[in-house]
Amino acid sequence: MPSFLVYDSATGQPLFVQQSRNPPTLPEGHAFIAAADGTAIARGDVVTDGALTRRPATLDELRAAKRAAAETRFRSVIAGGFGWAGALYQIDSGSQARIAAMGGLALASLTAPDAPAWDPEFCWIAGDNSRVHMDARTACGFAQAVARHVGACILNLRGIKDAVADATDAAALDTIDVTAGYPGSGAP
Repeated sequence: MPSFLVYDSATGQPLFVQQSRNPPTLPEGHAFIAAADGTAIARGDVVTDGALTRRPATLDELRAAKRAAAETRFRSVIAGGFGWAGALYQIDSGSQARIAAMGGLALASLTAPDAPAWDPEFCWIAGDNSRVHMDARTACGFAQAVARHVGACILNLRGIKDAVADATDAAALDTIDVTAGYPGSGAP
């Protein structure tokens, strides 16, 4: 006769073991697992005479999984960096903020008569930790290129999420490629 070990899903601590042909009724807020083979059993799954029948995922659960996959892909594209003018640069959210600020200062130095002059020794640190010297025009161009790239990635993710929301069944969700449509990282 199989043994079922019931865990508290919040703490991961075991609560009790029950030996029976079928798993115990799942307490609210807990998950249980068949201790003998490690098979996870979720609410709605049915075990009859040791055979597990999974509850089919709902369309909302499938949509949530597809959205999560799309967001994971988006994060990996951003984590991959951005190639520009012979170097690869980090473009995580913190880097984006610093690049935008640097671009604003560079633009001001070019256009505002009272702005401080651009430091001729200014450099930006590339993903390989090399220092890349940039004059004000180059810094503006770099900031604009990063903004266009990240913006295109964000719009692509939005399009994927919209397609997921519009999908009317599992087959439609299966046709959505969460990796498609992203711009290249640029040419380092």
